[in-house]
Amino acid sequence: MSHEPVLAAVGLGKRLGRRDVFSAVDLEVWPGQVVGISGGNGSGKSTLMRVLSGTAHATAGVLRTTTAPKSIVPERFVPPDHMTPLSYLVHMGRLRGQRRAHTEPRALALLDELGVANARSSVLDELSKGNAQKLAIAQAFLSPVSVCFLDEPNTGLDDDTTVIVNAMIERAVASGTAIILTEHELTRTIRPDVQYRLQDARLTEVTPERAPSTGAALITLRPSDRTSLDRLRAAAATVSLHRDENVHDDDVSFTVEAGRVDDFLRTALDDGWSVRAVGPVPPRGGGR
Repeated sequence: MSHEPVLAAVGLGKRLGRRDVFSAVDLEVWPGQVVGISGGNGSGKSTLMRVLSGTAHATAGVLRTTTAPKSIVPERFVPPDHMTPLSYLVHMGRLRGQRRAHTEPRALALLDELGVANARSSVLDELSKGNAQKLAIAQAFLSPVSVCFLDEPNTGLDDDTTVIVNAMIERAVASGTAIILTEHELTRTIRPDVQYRLQDARLTEVTPERAPSTGAALITLRPSDRTSLDRLRAAAATVSLHRDENVHDDDVSFTVEAGRVDDFLRTALDDGWSVRAVGPVPPRGGGR
């Protein structure tokens, strides 16, 4: 791991008119670290993210960041309306110095993983709010970056897609990307390594608290080869994921405790599996 942070803020502040949006922010972010920032509506989280990402200027303090590429999912994502999802991602790849031959397969894989249909033909101004948010997430993970800023990444997404986004974050972190994310309350994202709360213009570190997880999820995976099934079984056992395993053709379905879903998906993706479906466990018995 690098011995230098990818981002360091000292005494950072932002003032709008007579009001301090935030002040005296001290923050260090390291490669492969997940930093969560929670806070109520209007607390200034999005303004802080814009300043940290360099899309807005601070009015006080010092911000030092790596010169390596970064990406952002902004609070409001407004893509060009005349493009298709695929052409937009190819365009973003070109702006980042990537060849189309490299970008297009990656773009299609991300859009498929996120469930964006008609990626080659639909027009961006016709996308639903949820699909527009998926496109914003796809462009953030299009190429390797040093820091990925995710401002309310789960806005407009259902729970199944949130699980997929969490898995994408896990993959990026495993490759050394630092993640800085905001959410009203950090309950739908992966557990941050360090968590802060922005309140009354002050950013303070807090001990993450989450409600106890209940229930379970039914996760269906497709292996890259049949031999990986035993490896996943062994890995699942280490995180207590071992109930109700059913094999149908090439897909494998697992019943996973709700609080273990992120760990399970990380294990599966590291071992070459692809996620086919995530949903609630069907009721037992004669229900529909």
